[in-house]
Amino acid sequence: MALPRKILVGVQFYPEAVLTPGSRTAVEQGVAIARASKGSLTLLHANVADEFWDAESDRLACVEATTRSQCEAALEGILDAVPFHEVPVRISVAQERADHAIIREVLKEDIELVVVGCRSRTDAHALPIGSVSRRLVHHCPCLVWVVKSEIERLPRSVLVGTDLSPVGTRAIETALSVARASNAKLHVAHAFQLPFDVQRAGGSSVSRYERGARDAARDSIAKTLEQLGGYPRARIHVARTSPAALLLEAERRFEIELTVLGTVSRGGLPGLILGNTAERLLDRLRNSILAVKPADFVCALDA
Repeated sequence: MALPRKILVGVQFYPEAVLTPGSRTAVEQGVAIARASKGSLTLLHANVADEFWDAESDRLACVEATTRSQCEAALEGILDAVPFHEVPVRISVAQERADHAIIREVLKEDIELVVVGCRSRTDAHALPIGSVSRRLVHHCPCLVWVVKSEIERLPRSVLVGTDLSPVGTRAIETALSVARASNAKLHVAHAFQLPFDVQRAGGSSVSRYERGARDAARDSIAKTLEQLGGYPRARIHVARTSPAALLLEAERRFEIELTVLGTVSRGGLPGLILGNTAERLLDRLRNSILAVKPADFVCALDA
């Protein structure tokens, strides 16, 4: 799998038509990816009333919709302020809710990757993603890269979680393409827990099950990496714990810059992370997140 070549960046402005910090980083991240893949970039702004975090007053503030010409002028201004360096760029202004506008553009233009930035306070220990980013993670049919840190290049350390399912394989393939593009370290993580009957049996049953589960998971992941062409900078981590705990610990321990997660349906993340754990993890991960959809994903706007 190659890096995406058709990339869309969702951008927001302060009332003075100045890019929010999260949007600026998202634009620069999008440029880095497009340059590496020799792709093209679309900058999209949804021209509707919206909220942003005002760092000076430490509260949410509202920005009203402006005229289309003002939006286009602001987007054109980005072209002068960001070093695009021969990356083809086009601009788009939509008159609807941002996530709907982005998804419609993805479907219309066959966009392969959407990049959006966090708009929360930048001094937080872990930045919560906004409502637009969250809806895109759940509903957008292509890859969604949520930029949570001020990195303006491809990551040098990538973490991917897998539940050993087909979407887990897609997540590994995506993480591998990003890692190869920047010669990054790749960490592949899988968590397992003891079945109830093993817990009840206790004693040697527990140790036997753990050894078998670890060996089977490591073999499965190693085989997947080999089938994808191999990667000498890949490390495999298998642990008896919760998926969220494993990913959070790996992010801290290995100084991860991007975590790749597979998604399972219109409304949630997969067997890797179940139910409400997914929502908590999206906000607790400190660095950027790349959400991968399964092959049979159906977009709500296209259903």
